[in-house]
Order: sequence, then structure tokens, then C-alpha cells
Amino acid sequence: MRATLGVLVGVLLFSCGWPGPAAAEEPKTEQASPQKILFLGDSITRAGGYVRMIEAELAKQGSWQVINHGRSSETVSGLSEAYHPGRRPCLLSRIDEELKQTKPDWVVACYGINDGIYHPFNEQRFAAYQAGMEALIKKVHAAGSRLILLTPPPFAHSGPFPEGSDVAAREAIVAKANAEAETSAEKDPNKFGYRTPYPYYDYVLARYARWLLMLGSRQGVWVIDLREPMLLKLKETHGGDPIHPNTAGHAIMAATILKQWPTIQAQAKGIRATDATQRKRRLVFLTNNFSLPALTIALLYKCRWQVELFFKWIKQHLRIKAFYGTSDNAVKTQVWIAISVYLLVAIVKKELRIERSLYEILQVLSLTLFEKTPLFQALQTQMQPHSQPTLHNAA
Repeated sequence: MRATLGVLVGVLLFSCGWPGPAAAEEPKTEQASPQKILFLGDSITRAGGYVRMIEAELAKQGSWQVINHGRSSETVSGLSEAYHPGRRPCLLSRIDEELKQTKPDWVVACYGINDGIYHPFNEQRFAAYQAGMEALIKKVHAAGSRLILLTPPPFAHSGPFPEGSDVAAREAIVAKANAEAETSAEKDPNKFGYRTPYPYYDYVLARYARWLLMLGSRQGVWVIDLREPMLLKLKETHGGDPIHPNTAGHAIMAATILKQWPTIQAQAKGIRATDATQRKRRLVFLTNNFSLPALTIALLYKCRWQVELFFKWIKQHLRIKAFYGTSDNAVKTQVWIAISVYLLVAIVKKELRIERSLYEILQVLSLTLFEKTPLFQALQTQMQPHSQPTLHNAA
């Protein structure tokens, strides 16, 4: 069945009359050499808990090389607290060399918890985080890699809030506290930092996470929300340290990423083709059929209307209204019988020089199937045969 459809599709594509794409690249599937996943992040990634859990699971699924190059204290914003021992390292100072040396297929990046430098929210620090993320996206894509961004885990302490306060009341409290804290920070640069964090710092991370999730609509960028699953079990994910998740926290991070990994892989596997007549246009086709060559997939997309007409013809002429069986053999048998009947009728039409359409002939035969009427008499309206045949419907 599959071979037959392959021949029919080949004939269909040949008849399209379109020169087709100039080139097409195969979708990435499991290769002989392992695909590389480069993990980048701050001390949470450097600790390696969730990375090792992911590596162990991927080892069961295929050939993957997991590289953990997280770095303690790192940011993408380039910001640092006044009292931090030495300026915080910035990923953008090393990302080019990392991509050059590792040549990853995938980059997984988790940044944010250090980027607000444990201060109240302000637009300048937020803009620095956004600019750093945008630069990361551009550099990863320029290297030909795919990018998965992780929202920063929550800061496991937020408050204080009056008991029984609702969402609106809490937002009002945070807004007032943020304005007062920002004023204090301007007067005293050492007011806030990783040792003395802003009490409502988790609300800063929530703003960062919401913006990050909006980037998931971009081509070649996927965003996984670690924040919400961890908030549901916040008492379990952190010990006495509100910044660094414990083993249970890392397990939730790994499980959240692995849950979305199959979907991300499926979305990422696409055909890239260049139009033969407009070579500046790069087209990407998504497919779940990796047995056909990339060029064939690209041609199928180009000739998709002809494909629609082809299957419409099958439905109209092969007279298969329903399948009597659902097994592979039953479906094949019924399709082959329908094709054989159609070809036999086509032969009769040619031999008897019948002017009626095949559809009309099939209609007539369906009504006179058990009648002892000569075929040419039943079918012919204006027939000029070589000789008078004596064929009958039944003996």
C-alpha cells in the first residue's frame, strides 16, 4: 500500500508542472553522532541537579550529549549589586566562545533570578534583562542552534502580607513597598542584594517570567514555565535558602522540562527549502513523516492542491464508501479490489470504444450487475466496435 501510494504521489508531483524547490534540507532525526544540548545558567544550573536528571532520562531515549556550562552568580543583564564580591559575570561575554567550542544543536538557558540583583522592580533593570535575552536569542540562532528558555524559579519568600489579604490587597501592598524600596535603594546602594534581598523580590521575578513566556511565539524559540509548577509545591522545593531549589525543586524542574520535550522536538523537526524562482525566500515545512526525502516533502507542500484533487478523485471513482475491516490486510485488499475494478472498466471502455464516462459506466454496471445483458448493449449509446462482442455480465 505504502509503495503504491509512493508511486502515485511521484506521478502526481511529476504532473504538477512546477520546477520545485532548488534545495531542501532533511529534518533532523536521530543521528549516528549524538546531538548536543548545552545548558547555560546561573548557580542553579551550575549545581546540576535538574540537568543530571534530564541527562539520565535522555540516555534511555537515544543518543544525546548533555553539556552543563552553568556559571555561579551569572546574569544576562550585566548588572551587579554594589556589595557583590567582584562584579557578576555576564553570559554575553562568553556566549560566542561557548557556541563556537561546543557547537550545540540545542541551547537551554535559565536566567533571571540574579538579573534583578535582588532589588525592587524598576524599568531600567527590566530593560537590561530584556536586552540580554534578545542578544542571547540572536547569537544562538546565528550559530544555527535551537533555543529553549526557562523561566526563573521562584524566590521562595514573599511578604509579609496581612492574613486573609486578597490578590488586589497584595498588589497594593507590593506597589507601595516597591516605591518605598526603590527610594531607599537610591539613597543606599548597599540596601539590597543577594544577602539582603528585597522582601517582595518574587514579584519582580513574576514580571520577568511573564515577559519571557511571550517569547515562545517566535520561530526557533521555546519557553518552558518552571515557575508555576514550583509555586504549587513551594514548601517542598526549597529548604532554608530562598534562592536555590533543593533536590525536590530540581526534580520538579527536570520533570517539567521532560514533559514538554517531546512536543518541542516534534515542532522543531521541519523541512527547510529554498524556492527555485525566489532564492532569497527560506521556507520551513513541518512534517511528522521522516521516511520521505526532504525534497519530496517540499514538493508535496507545493503541490498540495493537486494532492487534494487526487484524493478527491479516489473518493469519487474508487467507490469506497466504508471499510469492511480495519486491519492492514483488510484495508489493502479492499483498496486493491476497487483499483482492479476501475482498471477493468477502463479496459472495457477502451475496447468497446464507449463514449460514456467511467463514472457513468460504473453506475450502469451497478444497476445491471446480475442481468444477462450483453455489456456493449447495456453500455453503448453510439458504439462502432471492430466486431460484435458476445461478452455478458453473467454466464
